[in-house]
Amino acid sequence: MSSINTTIDQINAASAGMVVFLSVINFVPGLIGVVFNLIVFTRPTLRQEPCSLYFFASTCLDLYVILVVIPVRIVSNGYNLDWA
Repeated sequence: MSSINTTIDQINAASAGMVVFLSVINFVPGLIGVVFNLIVFTRPTLRQEPCSLYFFASTCLDLYVILVVIPVRIVSNGYNLDWA
């Protein structure tokens, strides 16, 4: 049973490392994309369209995910902190 537990611990460590690595990679392009979306959807011509309001709201929620959720996930998985 000890070798199975060791293997499980190695898989858990590798998956935590992958989550941190992929989250850091997604942070920068995601932030750039959200900034461009904010620039586009706040144009005067698009402010009059009702559909652009929904896209703008979605962009604001994406900004929250990128600036709050991803850093919390990086810290919790990278340093084994449980904030629950």
